[in-house]
Amino acid sequence: MTTRGKIVLTILLLGVVGFGMYRWWDKIAPQTRPQSQPIDMAKIKQELQTAKNPPTDIPLLIGTNAASLVQRSGIPAVSNVSDYVKNMKDGKLIVEFPINV
Repeated sequence: MTTRGKIVLTILLLGVVGFGMYRWWDKIAPQTRPQSQPIDMAKIKQELQTAKNPPTDIPLLIGTNAASLVQRSGIPAVSNVSDYVKNMKDGKLIVEFPINV
């Protein structure tokens, strides 16, 4: 490779890396937040106090609808025995799985 080819390759590589850093700079070096933030103790105490008191308008563990008994199910009763045959081998039940390859 000639010297001119190495220079062009280096410039091209630096251009690609530079574009990548420009494009994703917010992911590479995100903005930092200030380390010390002021704390409002009165506001925190008020939020804790309101969290301790449960709301009165929400019923807890109480349903709004009355329960009713279902007299008959929509599923018909079983009338006969099916024609299913259990395959046995050496006194053990054989389970067959259809496998599509």
